Amino acid sequence: MSDMPSKVTLRQFLILVKGLDLEGLVAVIRGRALDTLDFPSLLTLLSQGKSLVRWGDGETANLRNKSTWLQPKDTNLAKDLEELLDFAITSKELIFCAPHDALQHSIFSSKEWNQEKLKTLLTSRILFNLPRYRSLIERKSATSTLWYSNFDKLPELLNVIKITEKDVFFVSNRDSKLLKSKARSYKLHLIPSRAAYLTKGEIEGSFEKWISDVRTPIVIHSGGPTLKALSPKIMQHCQTIDIGHGMLFHATGKQLMEWDVNRE
Repeated sequence: MSDMPSKVTLRQFLILVKGLDLEGLVAVIRGRALDTLDFPSLLTLLSQGKSLVRWGDGETANLRNKSTWLQPKDTNLAKDLEELLDFAITSKELIFCAPHDALQHSIFSSKEWNQEKLKTLLTSRILFNLPRYRSLIERKSATSTLWYSNFDKLPELLNVIKITEKDVFFVSNRDSKLLKSKARSYKLHLIPSRAAYLTKGEIEGSFEKWISDVRTPIVIHSGGPTLKALSPKIMQHCQTIDIGHGMLFHATGKQLMEWDVNRE
């Protein structure tokens, strides 16, 4: 842990910033801390029916048409994620959770100018152009890590959204006894741990059939980039909450390390 990561070479820097426009790159370099929501404020917004989506390095990689361990690159997925970003910066009904480094730091916020620091900042940021950066400055957002630090508060979240009165459509790679026991009604749609985007059509078909048969719908998911990309479409019908892998541990009653959650 005491070993310092290697310094950034010019070639590495050029690879990392590929795809950033000039204004976006300047915004990244000059970035300042944004006003972020705390967990109680987040719960209040969710109780009012706001939807939530979390964005991380996996989504950034897929947006740039790169593969990850869980989701191979796909040009259609990249397009869907691009549309999600455009939707997120204009929608008043969506809480957009960005990576901590994207909201709290600039490249110059640390004296440790090294490869790991730069890579974290540039590959985690969703600030690929100046308008998106400004949109996050102008309104409160939340950090994705907020969910990991509050994963044990899932019962509190379910209480504020009145889960006992809701018909739940749960999309994940495993079942949830907690959601099943709390919800007014419960529909599980299982997705594969890897390459879930290939099943996008199946998810849409299952959702469309389900939504026509329920009265108080809500979609809860831990489905990676695929479900995040579907969020704008789901929001045309009901609230949707991306609980992420942290809360998924609590929902399924399994104590797994975060990097093991999809490797069973």
